[in-house]
Amino acid sequence: MISNWENFAAQLRSTCKLTGASWAIWLTREGDQWNFYPPESLSKARTTALRNLIAESPTSNWLAGALSSGRVRYRTTGEYSQSIGSQQIFIFPNPKAKAMILVGADHLEKSFRDFFQVLAMTCPLEFFPLDVRLEEDILTLRQLTLLNQLALEAAGGLDIDEVARRVVTRLRRTFSTEQVVVLLLSQDGKTLLEYGDGVEGAPPMVIPVELSLAGYVIEQMKPVRYGDIREAPRFYPEMPDVHSALIVPLMYRNEIIGTICLQSNLGNVFSDRDERLLVVIASHLAGLFENVRLNQETRERAMKLSLIHQVAQRVVGLVDEAEIAKDTAELMAEYFSYELALVLLTDATGNYLTVAGVGGSMAHLITGDFQLPTSAGIIGLVYRQAKGGYFNDASLVDEYYPLPGWKAGSELCVPLLDGARAIGVIDVERADKNTFTWTDLLVLESLAGILSSVILAARRYQELQERIEAQRETEIRLKQLFAELQLSMESLEKSQKALLQAEKMAAAGRLTASIAHEINNPLQSLSNCLHLAGRNELPPEVREKYRQIAENELDRLMVTVQRMLDLYRPGARERQWTNLEGIFERVLTLLDSQLRKNHIQVHTRFVEDMPNVLVVSSQIQQVILNLLLNSIEAMPDGGEVFIDVGHSKEGVEIVLVDTGGGVLDGERERIFEPFVSTKDDGTGLGLSVSYGIVQAHGGTIELLPDRDKGASFRIVLPTGENP
Repeated sequence: MISNWENFAAQLRSTCKLTGASWAIWLTREGDQWNFYPPESLSKARTTALRNLIAESPTSNWLAGALSSGRVRYRTTGEYSQSIGSQQIFIFPNPKAKAMILVGADHLEKSFRDFFQVLAMTCPLEFFPLDVRLEEDILTLRQLTLLNQLALEAAGGLDIDEVARRVVTRLRRTFSTEQVVVLLLSQDGKTLLEYGDGVEGAPPMVIPVELSLAGYVIEQMKPVRYGDIREAPRFYPEMPDVHSALIVPLMYRNEIIGTICLQSNLGNVFSDRDERLLVVIASHLAGLFENVRLNQETRERAMKLSLIHQVAQRVVGLVDEAEIAKDTAELMAEYFSYELALVLLTDATGNYLTVAGVGGSMAHLITGDFQLPTSAGIIGLVYRQAKGGYFNDASLVDEYYPLPGWKAGSELCVPLLDGARAIGVIDVERADKNTFTWTDLLVLESLAGILSSVILAARRYQELQERIEAQRETEIRLKQLFAELQLSMESLEKSQKALLQAEKMAAAGRLTASIAHEINNPLQSLSNCLHLAGRNELPPEVREKYRQIAENELDRLMVTVQRMLDLYRPGARERQWTNLEGIFERVLTLLDSQLRKNHIQVHTRFVEDMPNVLVVSSQIQQVILNLLLNSIEAMPDGGEVFIDVGHSKEGVEIVLVDTGGGVLDGERERIFEPFVSTKDDGTGLGLSVSYGIVQAHGGTIELLPDRDKGASFRIVLPTGENP
């Protein structure tokens, strides 16, 4: 009875599930009898149908021929397809064990057949004849002994290359071959690094995955064995001495991490047993290599990050961009032994990268303000893509742009980023090829992140300093402008006062000319009466009458003069709460004789509960006087003036309308400008001064659209909070 059937049954079920096969069984032959294992793996109906198919002479002979030849075969099931559940059957023989795996499937991909072929090689030991079992036991002991020796020798290794050398030495003796190579996959999966067969201390050789036979093994995820290497899908004419090759993948946690390669100068050297043994060895060494590599990378990364930390400490806190770039480049070249280390920053146009810092033994090649177009070289490529990379044979890169007098073997370049935008690059180069690894890229990207922050902070500091200096200059200029403004305001205030006084005098002249007869008539009457009152021949009562008339005329003359004095007296400059009706009463009383003389009637309307306004009374009187004088002059043949004082949303509204000739359309827009007058002898200051007075009180004055005829002015004065 075969032991541990559960494991074999589980292997068959898992492989069927993976490949899409309907079923699979082990098939052995004892005499003329074919036996199924595991016996219970198929249903009774399917087992009966399969036995009937195999019992037929053509099928039985076909099976026997496949077993003796050791070749994979398949055929259709014909009329049995429905009863056995497949349209085809496939045979995967193990001639030494005189057993095979029989698989039922409608279709089985060629790549999937390899799984069953490998599984057939792990046939249960009980299938083998006794002599074969002893041979297998010896092989197993050899494997265990070899694995133990490999584990002991490799355990003392401190780095991946030392461990690989010890493994390679042992495998050479075990397989009696000239060349053994351990190839480990790079972090980016594009190259294989060779360990254990090169010069000790030298960087590992780098082999592209897509061009190598080892890469083919990684892509196919299965071992290959060639007695004549020229039959391989990827053959290197550069290796004329190699004839045989056996390559198996290193698998760790279902991931391929590399390969073990056996090579010989003789043909057909490696056997099926060698392949099986190397597969077992590779399965045990994969974990060892991966752990050693991870530990080594961790140590290297920690060491390099420590150096990066030292570089960062030297530049953090600097505020000069050029000094930061220079120190960084020199420190990188010193700490990491780069022949050339560059820090390049983009110019204002974004079209060129300028060398801001340079270090290394080749630094003397960079002279002056060296610039590189952002469209050229590996440096430009990294800048445009904002993504770093390393190139272990720079000459193979299409974008490679050699500097005059220098040809890099390896180049590592990373961008300096401000968010997603590149502001420059760090570029380091060595003369030798194959010197950079994934770890070097990660470490330099860490430095680039720190350097970007330091450069951006320095730029912000410089911008802040410039802003502070500009603000200081602005403050000085503002103080100068404020002083100039104060002088201008004082001058303007003096000019306004002089202008206002000039307009008052002009208005006084206009008013004096119009009321001269009011003063002249009383004076003449006063003179006559005083003359008659002084004549003694007249009776006393007559002289008294003339004296009384003279006294009345004198009183009337004094009232007229007093009114003019009241109007043009400078008065208080402070605003006071004032009743507008009183202002109009004083102005209209003063102009009463002129209005009557010119046959002008004035109609006023004041709403009840009219609020007081906070104004300089004399200035508002000036505004009202200017408007009424304009109306008088505009109606030489008589007319009417309508004054309406009432409420509005903004305060107190004054509307003054006359029936004169109005304002021409071409003059309406400029009516409030200084020195604009509709009269030949006008000063052009009256309305301009009135406009300034009203604006100074926070109010508005405007010329309303013409009605039927005449001019219409609207004044609004704010009321504020009347106490």
